[in-house]
Amino acid sequence: LLFAGTKGFMDELELEQMHAFENGLYSFIENRNPEIFEAIRKEKQLTDALTASLGDVITEYKKDFLSGTDDGSNS
Repeated sequence: LLFAGTKGFMDELELEQMHAFENGLYSFIENRNPEIFEAIRKEKQLTDALTASLGDVITEYKKDFLSGTDDGSNS
């Protein structure tokens, strides 16, 4: 969540949306791209490749979240 916030991914969200976005994002990554969490655990740092992958996934989730089509629970 810190990554998403500091990189501007959450700039368009209202404060009231933050909790739902956070919960949905974690579920979205866990269900659709679990290798990202595994890479973070293993590397213990954000490599350039991992940063790019994480950015892509957050962008995809944010698009779905803002359109109301995904709360992160869909796989």
